[in-house]
Amino acid sequence: MNPRFRKLMGMSAREILFRLRHRAAIASERKSFLSGAFEWSEAEWSTRLCATQTPPPPGDLAQWWEKHLRQRKETPMFLSPASLPRTTALYRDLFPEKIQEVEARAKATCNGQFSFLGVDAVLEDPIDWHRDPKSGHQWNLAFHSDIDFSFCREGGGDAKYVWEIARQDYLIDCAIAFHLTGTKNYSQQIVQWVQSWIKANPYLEGIHWSSALEVAVRALNWLWSYQLCRHENFLSPAEHLEWIKSFYQHGAYLHRHISYYFSPNNHIIAEAVGLFILGCFFPEFDESAAWRMHGWKVIEEYALQQFYEDGGSTEQALFYHNYCAGYLILAVLLREARGEVVSQPLRDCLERALEFTLWMTRSDGTVPRIGDTDNARAFCFSALPLWDFRNLLSIGAVLFKREDMKYVAGKFHEDALWLLGTEGYKSFKNLAANPPEETTRKFPASGYYLIRSGWDAEEDHLSFDCGPLAAGLYTS
Repeated sequence: MNPRFRKLMGMSAREILFRLRHRAAIASERKSFLSGAFEWSEAEWSTRLCATQTPPPPGDLAQWWEKHLRQRKETPMFLSPASLPRTTALYRDLFPEKIQEVEARAKATCNGQFSFLGVDAVLEDPIDWHRDPKSGHQWNLAFHSDIDFSFCREGGGDAKYVWEIARQDYLIDCAIAFHLTGTKNYSQQIVQWVQSWIKANPYLEGIHWSSALEVAVRALNWLWSYQLCRHENFLSPAEHLEWIKSFYQHGAYLHRHISYYFSPNNHIIAEAVGLFILGCFFPEFDESAAWRMHGWKVIEEYALQQFYEDGGSTEQALFYHNYCAGYLILAVLLREARGEVVSQPLRDCLERALEFTLWMTRSDGTVPRIGDTDNARAFCFSALPLWDFRNLLSIGAVLFKREDMKYVAGKFHEDALWLLGTEGYKSFKNLAANPPEETTRKFPASGYYLIRSGWDAEEDHLSFDCGPLAAGLYTS
């Protein structure tokens, strides 16, 4: 049977209707894009960016935003200005050796040295955001949905390499280094990279607007970097406004392009979490309430589909299991910090997923290399080995008061500190650390069977992978 026909036969009426509506929406968006309808005037930007505030006088939008972000009543958020001084002081006490390490990584990146997906590349400023650093292929600027980013097409270019550079997770190392040392070279480099990316990637144009996942990942990496640096007024009013506008564009794009049916796996979770967090951080925006509502609705609807009832990932890939769990940690932590309800099924699902990670973690701190992978993590405030997810367990220990998660995590990790702050550290410190009583565990729904000699540093760990392939998804 023809694979496309087989796929069509497997679609529900709801999916077919959605896809038809999506095609119509893309056609309408393309028409608006080509007519310049997204090139908003300052008055239109003011309406969009300041919907819940008294609008600034004409011509004063940049100064208004710079002043507003210094004076506004902060919404609950990670890395908040009120908590950062205490968190930073504790970081210096807990991780003094990490300061030089993070600065070394930041220096290397500022010198144009990048390493990702097995590729070491030296990129000159200004970075060519559309050039594949591995093959040299140049991606053209066009309306985002008209770009065929299928791997190994477009003359040999692979979108994942050019996307990796544009995710800009390296900004976080520079932001932490600036936050800890005050060296302005790092903050200036952040500004240069962000402004360069914005200039080279007009809204809805080019390869970097062709994937909602990439938009979400970049937006969150920007937000963590912004939070770590903004108390130092490291941006001019004009630069600040350009970044705020691009934050808005990233949220507006996600609101319209969540990957229903196209990538209803870790992609849709990352996209929904990114949309939810942007809506929480920017309550001033005209669409922020809709972003929060939309993002959380997707999280509640799709999170449980990512994991079997025993906690294993339906993608049958341990890296993406933890990638997805990391994003759900962000969503649940922020939702609860806002005093809003997280359903018990969602909390239970996340706890089971982290318990699965606990059992998969071996004595060296890594999980078995089962399934595909890339460099992606839900948050990257540290440089852990590629298959080490004990940072998630240290957060899970606090979130679910799990002594076994604390034991396997081994310590309160850097990521946990930046996200949970000093109060999180107190909770972790006051929690006992005890290993699970059992040394065998079966996960029959996801198809994993584990035997270990113990939970000490030198234990032996044997895992059997008997699970289905990606929850029965077609592979052709």
